[in-house]
Amino acid sequence: MRNRTQIAQGPPSRGLASFPCHGFDGFFFRASRRKPWWFCSKGDCRFDIGMSAKHDLGTLYAGVDVITGVLEKLGPEFLGAAVALADLESFDVWEIGYDQPIQLADIGSSSAIGFGVTNELPVMVPYDVPQEWAEAFVAAGWEGILYRTRFSLGLEPTGIAVFDQRGTHDEWASNRWGNAADQEIIDELEARGIEVIEPLSSTQLTFM
Repeated sequence: MRNRTQIAQGPPSRGLASFPCHGFDGFFFRASRRKPWWFCSKGDCRFDIGMSAKHDLGTLYAGVDVITGVLEKLGPEFLGAAVALADLESFDVWEIGYDQPIQLADIGSSSAIGFGVTNELPVMVPYDVPQEWAEAFVAAGWEGILYRTRFSLGLEPTGIAVFDQRGTHDEWASNRWGNAADQEIIDELEARGIEVIEPLSSTQLTFM
């Protein structure tokens, strides 16, 4: 009988220097309760490249648009069709970017299949295989990855994972775009079928 739990996506099996490229020249958006420039190397997220003697790099996760940045923050924290207004109010949205174009490996490209990429790579758990790909992309000289996120459905990839010096960089330029509870974002969430729930006031409660 066929093994229905078999995973087709494996680690990279060939060099990635000629992988499909996306030159990104612009701002990207990150939702955060703290500082915007945070490059993780703990291994907790999909394309973390870990602590290595070879480099001091980490991975920053963001969206090429505001709503992707917000959904990437909300995604791991809600699994239903509703989010509390207080949760949105607890973090800000930041507009950040580099002063020159960065070269991203485009795993959403149709040509990526020739390198062994399937649609499982940006959604599979656990993260062992995606992290092997991240390490291989770094070794091949790529500055990040362009991908379709789990929480932002659509044909075009809108998530980016950027490789740079791990940790927080308070001194790097950033622009506070707004709060995640701004009406524009609430409208975008509700247009996607995600209800934003406001807390009940004391006048709406019935006391027994």
